[in-house]
Amino acid sequence: MGDAAALGRPAPVPALQKYLLGASLLIASGFAWAGSINPPAQMSTGTASFVAIWTVMMAAMMLPSALPTVSLFATVAKSRRQFGFPAAPTAAFVIGYLGTWALLGVAVSLTSFLGAPAAHAWSEPVAGAAIALAGAYQLTRWKSLCLGHCRSPLNFFMYHWHDGTTGAAVMGAHHGLYCVGCCWGLMLALLALGLMNPGWMALVALVIFAEKIAPAGQRVALLTGLVLMMTGGAIAFGLVPFHAAGGM
Repeated sequence: MGDAAALGRPAPVPALQKYLLGASLLIASGFAWAGSINPPAQMSTGTASFVAIWTVMMAAMMLPSALPTVSLFATVAKSRRQFGFPAAPTAAFVIGYLGTWALLGVAVSLTSFLGAPAAHAWSEPVAGAAIALAGAYQLTRWKSLCLGHCRSPLNFFMYHWHDGTTGAAVMGAHHGLYCVGCCWGLMLALLALGLMNPGWMALVALVIFAEKIAPAGQRVALLTGLVLMMTGGAIAFGLVPFHAAGGM
């Protein structure tokens, strides 16, 4: 860990650089949305193809809500360079962050449905139970802890900073673990509802953005949990029609 004093009062990143960084992430997210909605028709249905599409989807859904954290990282990295510490590239941080989501994609592909989780229809009881479980997790201490990290990561940077390109990637992956801990339940609900369905993708991405950015983000998480639990229960008991849309 580097000198904490270099992190305590980071020099601000010029406004133009912040705008360029924000625009770059939003443009990358836009391209990822386009790739998610219109995946290459010639891609196979194996694990590697699923992980590639999954990672693109995560870039589309997660980069907008990660923008404040990435901006803060860039600010701290710039401040440390002024004190003579090695550069910590922001791109490496983002790559490490998405790498964690890619690893989750590997786990989903290998453990859920033997390589093609989105290609299988979920029965009503299974889908309902998964959605209810996702809602229950929203109400847990672990969700609150991980969401708190995502909403206010400065303490994490102060005590877990690593300089250099490798250090930036490690911090990105570390932050990604918290993000996965925060959002895995919502991703489980998305899997049940239809992984490649643009409407459900957009709704889940909007919920994630509100949880992490809105002043009342913790309350959004609790309300989402209650809605998911009621919805999952209704689906499991056949009280509402259900059809998993948007296979891969």
